[in-house]
Amino acid sequence: MSYMLAISAKKNAAVLLAAFTIIVVLSSQAFSKNKADERERLKMSANKISVMNEFLFFPKTNTQKKMSYQTFSADGNKLSAVELDNEEKEIKKTEYKYDSKNNEISFIEYDGGGNMRQKCESRYDEVSGSLAGELFYNAAGAPAYKRIPKLDKAGNIAEQSLYDKNNKFLGKSAYKYDSDGNRIKATSYDAANNFNGIYAYSYDKNGNLTESLSYDKNNKFAGKKIFNYDQKGLLIESIGYNAAGMANSWRKYEYEFPKEIAAAVKPPVNAPAPQPAAQPQPQTNQPQHGTEPQKTAAAAQNEPAAQQQPEIHAETNFDGAEQLQPATHSGPVDIYNPDVSTKVSHVELINLAAMAKVETIKGLLENNGIDLNSQNERGQTALMVAACRGNEKVVEFILKQGVDLKAKEFNGLDALEYAKISKNQNVVNMIRSHMNN
Repeated sequence: MSYMLAISAKKNAAVLLAAFTIIVVLSSQAFSKNKADERERLKMSANKISVMNEFLFFPKTNTQKKMSYQTFSADGNKLSAVELDNEEKEIKKTEYKYDSKNNEISFIEYDGGGNMRQKCESRYDEVSGSLAGELFYNAAGAPAYKRIPKLDKAGNIAEQSLYDKNNKFLGKSAYKYDSDGNRIKATSYDAANNFNGIYAYSYDKNGNLTESLSYDKNNKFAGKKIFNYDQKGLLIESIGYNAAGMANSWRKYEYEFPKEIAAAVKPPVNAPAPQPAAQPQPQTNQPQHGTEPQKTAAAAQNEPAAQQQPEIHAETNFDGAEQLQPATHSGPVDIYNPDVSTKVSHVELINLAAMAKVETIKGLLENNGIDLNSQNERGQTALMVAACRGNEKVVEFILKQGVDLKAKEFNGLDALEYAKISKNQNVVNMIRSHMNN
């Protein structure tokens, strides 16, 4: 399922790519071809999938909103991935190319106006056919980063290290696989080789990803995602849960086929609301410098996960902004505007700033005592996220609170640069005006 993970980039490579990346679980970029990736390609080919549409699902009204779509070739290779804004206008498009062996050899990312923002070229070992490295170029076409893999005996990527154009080490991710080639664990380390968190994945007997767990850099449980499939093994929904076990995102997937194939898979008409998920117990042993955390037997069973070392695709994490449920609420709530009595973390508030109403942000701030200058794991603030989505009223409110406009996320981008992504000139002008005062 190589079509589902987002990776992050530095400033020169992605000033206008820091817009939200929709999906969420696995990487959309080139990796060494392994059994799981090849199975996924063959699945798309066998089912003659031409388009996969992703929708944000609203259980309260049983409605959904299209957020992105991907197109596929007859061979099952992903040809393009398009992200949409709130009005379903294209804000980002990525196009992919492959060699005769179905290896991804390049991708190019464009903004909503068709301007190139990033390019990646992948090279493969002539003998083994395994991925040997990736070179990333910025919008001007100049080399910006490179990513070098180390392979295990099965040809899977055991480790990936990221370097800038001057060969400065930026961080790495280490991976483990099961005997079927499914990636079951991803451990992240920063540039100083400090432990940065873990992702852990579970699969069904058919090799479909069924669960993703995450633990943060402090080895604390951060959340989970559940994935459901139809009888053909096609993903039809994903439900995310926060650390408290409450549903915080719900996405649906529908497919399009060539004209001679039956109509797309449809979601259930009366889909039940997701139930609170059981919360895995946090690991008791803290991770040591540059090493994986020691695990208890119980923790090993539910291998925790966390934010991986950023790779190449600046993103804002809007998963968690989709449906927050207060503990006293018996059913689904407004997906972007939970009751202001809801207990939320600063990360969840940052996510909500993308599309929430001003009243919601005000109330949650007052009732949770959150600092508007706080940053999420990517260094993003509520202002950056609101600006990126063009949420004018929330941006205006946050600016009036006197927040730090010099704050930058880990790619070196500030709120003004996020505002430019939205192409909302009102937001750009508001932030620029406050910067000049």
